[in-house]
Amino acid sequence: MSTTTGMFPSGNGVAARAFFNARISSPLKVLVLEANHLTLLTLTLIVIAWGVPAVVARHGAARPGAARRVRGRRRPAVSHLRPLTIWILAGALIAVGCAALFLPWGPLFDSFGLRLAFTALAVLVSAGTVALVLAAIRVWRDSGASRFARLQGVTASLAGLVIVYAALA
Repeated sequence: MSTTTGMFPSGNGVAARAFFNARISSPLKVLVLEANHLTLLTLTLIVIAWGVPAVVARHGAARPGAARRVRGRRRPAVSHLRPLTIWILAGALIAVGCAALFLPWGPLFDSFGLRLAFTALAVLVSAGTVALVLAAIRVWRDSGASRFARLQGVTASLAGLVIVYAALA
């Protein structure tokens, strides 16, 4: 008969031993892992800030009698930020889901497929982050880009860098 204390049973569970024997080598890793939560939230808020006006504009234009406004075309450098940020956020969220399943407290602790999927997602998010940083540099150098676009580009690229560091650390 085993008793449960906290999250793990007090038996001879492999997951419990692996979890409690894991050592964090530096306080910087703890800080980065905690910052990872904030970066996912930041990327989510950026995507929402881009998505809500698009949805409102789409439904506003669909109403009969709604005045159509003529929009200027987005600058090419700014147009690369949105899809890259969305792909990085989606990849990071799927990677977090994979990690939650194969880490020591997860139900699929010994799953090689999930570990392989996590690694592939980390590499894809890394490549997307490099592309996002380059796009943010192009937006920053563009004299016609708004401050808001510059801020979003820099914030999204910094968040992507933190996610990549946390995934590869």
